[in-house]
Amino acid sequence: RIPKGYFVLTAIVQVSGLLIFAASDSRTNDYFMVGYGLMAVGGCMTMLGWLPASFLLPKFQLGILALNSCLFDASSVVFFVFHRLNLIGFSRKMLFALLGFIGVALYQTLATCWFLLERKNWKDVLAKEQEQEKKAEENNNDLHTATDGDHNNSGD
Repeated sequence: RIPKGYFVLTAIVQVSGLLIFAASDSRTNDYFMVGYGLMAVGGCMTMLGWLPASFLLPKFQLGILALNSCLFDASSVVFFVFHRLNLIGFSRKMLFALLGFIGVALYQTLATCWFLLERKNWKDVLAKEQEQEKKAEENNNDLHTATDGDHNNSGD
């Protein structure tokens, strides 16, 4: 169980790093290392927070982990994509500020999900999800059986 305060701290560190990086420039406010450091630490904290959350949604686990890993760990992917966007006219400040605001929205979503899952008992949520998957699989098998039967009867 991850304490709610952890997510608040993670959001503060990560978003602060993004916004400091956005506000920095090499002439007057050279805080790139501070911003990058906060982004890196916040990214690790984010991964630790999202890792247990990803197990609550097994269908989307790989997507959740990949999204987090690529967006919020100060990886070279972010800088490469932002460089390409910068070449077509988006400013570095605008891109990092935008990513900071996206981070705020994602952290709020994560905190809300954890809050709701704790209120509803997450084991019940997982059991219901597994039950729905089983029903969908049975329906899919029934559909294939019916379709195969139609093909076999059409040749008679």
